[in-house]
Amino acid sequence: MEIPLNLRLILKGVVEDAGLEGMPEGKSVVIDHADDCWLTRDPALLRSCMENAVPNAIHYTKAYTDIVILLGLVGNGRSSEARFRVVDHADGVPPEALSRLFEPFASLRHESAKPAEAA
Repeated sequence: MEIPLNLRLILKGVVEDAGLEGMPEGKSVVIDHADDCWLTRDPALLRSCMENAVPNAIHYTKAYTDIVILLGLVGNGRSSEARFRVVDHADGVPPEALSRLFEPFASLRHESAKPAEAA
């Protein structure tokens, strides 16, 4: 069911839920900027996308660093779109895996993709 929702509120909940995961290694999740982004979409699907991205950033970023989240509204009226950005301190997704990044249940982990170690 599609209902109007504020993506900023979903993001806040995801960050609160995920933020504790990185505390033992000195990692923190910070919302640097979050616009009110009203969308009419499936809230569970949107939350799932964010719940995938934020914990992955926590898992792979270097210890004692911040994961910075930005949510912005770009454009005006019907041509507006929400942009969700996660900035971490990890090695990144290998180029050959980028096309599969948002496939449901796709695992992009391979032998060289290991969690970052403390510097």
